[in-house]
Amino acid sequence: MAARNAELSRRIFEDVWNRKKLSAVDDLMSADYVHHDPSSPVVPSGVDGYKQFVNSYMTAFPDAHFT
Repeated sequence: MAARNAELSRRIFEDVWNRKKLSAVDDLMSADYVHHDPSSPVVPSGVDGYKQFVNSYMTAFPDAHFT
């Protein structure tokens, strides 16, 4: 299970954040995803909420890259 979680995390950062493929969220996130981050408490739950969060972050920081 730990290896699967590590691979999922890697793909989220690589595909969604670094490659900016928001469509990958559909395959990587659960439909009942709940965002827990006190720095951004207004993020809606679910896949669409996560996409909105990523999109707003990418708009603010278009050159962001995670390693």
